[in-house]
Amino acid sequence: MDISVIVPVHNSESTLDKCIISLLCQKTSHVYEIILIDNASKDNSSKILKKYLHKFPKKIKVFSERRLGRSFARNNGIKAAKGKKILFIDSDSWAENLWIEKLSKALNDAVLVGGQIKTSGKGSLSLYCNYFCHQQELYSKAKKPFFGTGNMGVHKKDIVDVGLFNTELKRAEDVDICIKILKKTKDIDYVADAVVYHMPPKNIFFLINSFENGMALFHLKEKDVFIRKMDNFLVYKKYGVLVFFLKIFDDIFFWLGYLFGKIMMIFR
Repeated sequence: MDISVIVPVHNSESTLDKCIISLLCQKTSHVYEIILIDNASKDNSSKILKKYLHKFPKKIKVFSERRLGRSFARNNGIKAAKGKKILFIDSDSWAENLWIEKLSKALNDAVLVGGQIKTSGKGSLSLYCNYFCHQQELYSKAKKPFFGTGNMGVHKKDIVDVGLFNTELKRAEDVDICIKILKKTKDIDYVADAVVYHMPPKNIFFLINSFENGMALFHLKEKDVFIRKMDNFLVYKKYGVLVFFLKIFDDIFFWLGYLFGKIMMIFR
């Protein structure tokens, strides 16, 4: 087996069909398997998984992980994977049909690779996410330890050697695994044409994630990972006032979370 694609699934009935179909329709010469882990879903996700398992038993594997958490689910998938290369995507995302081919090729010369994540849809929230939430190319050029597991590839041997995902982390577990791998090597690559589309946030409350990321990044001692590199005035000039204020609030939430994590550490 060449490649294992790992997809954690939690209450994803509205997007799961699109995700799985995009993976089944990949144009690649590689032999690959799709590993789907039902992570304590309470909607119809498990029924959808069983449907595809029945239709494509040689291509799809389905597992259940009752311990809620993406790290539990991904670790379950890694242990079951037969592929030498592991690719990660989320169940609320879908891949372009050369995604596997592009990431796999990059892994021939690198230990860790990431692709481009685009937020689907229109409007300020989607625009904001496209330009400020998925800056994988920026971080790869700076050799910073961040590839989101919504579009990431790694050799199975390397991720097993560093001890898999940290199940104690509720957020930034992908940053943590990248830090561990980059302590061993600087061979990382960004593949712009390995594209995954992600659902846009439903409302502005997604900025709470930045607070949680700030707390997590303090404990990982990687405060610079999420710092935006674009001047605020240029944001206003190019993308408009709403995106400008979204960026300001996002930065505020991040640093509040970082400060809160520091305070908690002092009084612990």
